[in-house]
Amino acid sequence: MRPPPEETLTEVPAEDAPAGVALGSVRQRLLRGSSWILGGRVAAITLGLAINAMLARLLRPRELGAYFTIYSLVFLGSIVGRLGMDRAAVRFVSVALGRGDPGQARDAIRIVFVVGAAGALVVGLLSVGLGGWLAREVFDSEVIAAAMPLAAAWLVISVLRTLVVETFRGFQRFGLATIFDSLLVDVLSAVVFGSLLLLSLGSDVRQVVALATALAGVSALIGAALLLRQVRGLRREGRVGRDEVLSMTW
Repeated sequence: MRPPPEETLTEVPAEDAPAGVALGSVRQRLLRGSSWILGGRVAAITLGLAINAMLARLLRPRELGAYFTIYSLVFLGSIVGRLGMDRAAVRFVSVALGRGDPGQARDAIRIVFVVGAAGALVVGLLSVGLGGWLAREVFDSEVIAAAMPLAAAWLVISVLRTLVVETFRGFQRFGLATIFDSLLVDVLSAVVFGSLLLLSLGSDVRQVVALATALAGVSALIGAALLLRQVRGLRREGRVGRDEVLSMTW
């Protein structure tokens, strides 16, 4: 066979190569992020079912219902306590880094955590009184009322952990975001509750809520330490208006 004509052997122009490399890098990042998210969701669902089964054996039916009620209150309270700062973290950090302005990303992170922590503390304090009233007057449960101070601490920690997770998403660190979103807490919970079950140790609602709060705190502390190392690398000058962040979060 004759070799193909020389005009068919033309190479891609050099100036087009970086775009192709960048496109391939974006594609790989998306695939990697998607695989982390999908794998994390599957693992979280599986571990969640296992943890619920363990709790069903550790707690009496009435106490199990009280635990799920407390969990629902913490979940709803954490949504309010975040004040929309979780979405602001993703948006402002990713946009600032995409523009090559790490200083603006750092300033946005500062605003997100200051406002988010303040919102979490306010809602946490309110939940002690309001949650106690709901427990006694609506749910008619002294068990829930007795656990509300611990639930308030769980709420505050949940807000801060969510802000850490969403900031990691802004950095496009999807692996870390998946781990600290729920995976680490679920793994630790499965180990702790599984150990209680295997050792035939008794448990009640307050102990379970206290353990859940402590495990969430461990996850939040580890995630915050890793995030702090990431934020320290953002050294350029840059500012983002607090009003701009707040107008988006509402």
